[in-house]
Amino acid sequence: MANFTQTQARGCTIVRTVQIKNGSTHIAWAFGVKDSDGNYYSWADKTTSSRASKATIKTAIETHLKNNMTKQAAPVTYSRTAVTNKGLNETVG
Repeated sequence: MANFTQTQARGCTIVRTVQIKNGSTHIAWAFGVKDSDGNYYSWADKTTSSRASKATIKTAIETHLKNNMTKQAAPVTYSRTAVTNKGLNETVG
C-alpha cells in the first residue's frame, strides 16, 4: 500500500484533536482521522504548536497523512444469507 494522496488526505474526517500537556506545558497533539473507507488512523504530533489555528492543524494532519501514513484498503464486509433450507431444523443423524 502507498501513502495517502492529497485527495485522500483531504477527504478524511477529523475525529480526534486532543492537546497533551504535562501540567501547563504543551507536549503534543493527539490526532485521529477516519478515511472514506471507514479506516481509523491516530498519532501524536510533537511539532505542531499549542496555539495552532484550525487551518494549521488541518495542514499538519494532511502533511502527516501524505508523508507518514500508509493508506489501508477498505475493510472487507461479509454477509451471510440462507441459500437453502435443506435439512434446516433436522438432526444430523
